[in-house]
Amino acid sequence: MRLIRQLIATTIVAIAALTVLATAPAGAHTGFESSDPADGATVDGPLDAISLVFTGPAEPTGTGFEILDGSGTLRTPTDASTADGLTWVLRFDPPLDGGQVGVRWMVKAPDAHPIDGSFSFTINAAPPRQPRRFGPPASQKPSTSRPRTSTVPKTWLRPKQLSRLRQKGPPPLISTRSSTPASRQRRRPASAQWHVR
Repeated sequence: MRLIRQLIATTIVAIAALTVLATAPAGAHTGFESSDPADGATVDGPLDAISLVFTGPAEPTGTGFEILDGSGTLRTPTDASTADGLTWVLRFDPPLDGGQVGVRWMVKAPDAHPIDGSFSFTINAAPPRQPRRFGPPASQKPSTSRPRTSTVPKTWLRPKQLSRLRQKGPPPLISTRSSTPASRQRRRPASAQWHVR
């Protein structure tokens, strides 16, 4: 009876030891947990960052992070950073624009065991910018009344003055002319006059 108890106890200890040893290496490996945008997601563009979350510490190896953008161009991130070794943020400049985007990653765990994988998502193209319209919005009917005319201020240049200005070039920065009529101007010695050419 004593022999049977020892045999059972030894068997239980052996099974427990094998179970612990068999699961220990699998638990030590880093795995892929999630991403933002998620695999198969559709997001509005343009997109300037993607985040990848791993189950354990990870560091890029081999090709690291590669992205196939919506136009079919293979891109690498402008910046790939992490604060804790688990979450990696990939930044892009210029941002990723519309279309299906594929992400391929290759990282290694602290035990140097490499893992790789991929996922994809779709970016909706940003709506085109509307050209700036001058005048009433399209929803308003044009006015049938006569437009008001304004008087041109006296300080505006007349067409002849404008054409002379265009022919001569820009005026000097400092002018020797005075707004005082010539009859009331005081003559200055030649050395006191400023000339800018």
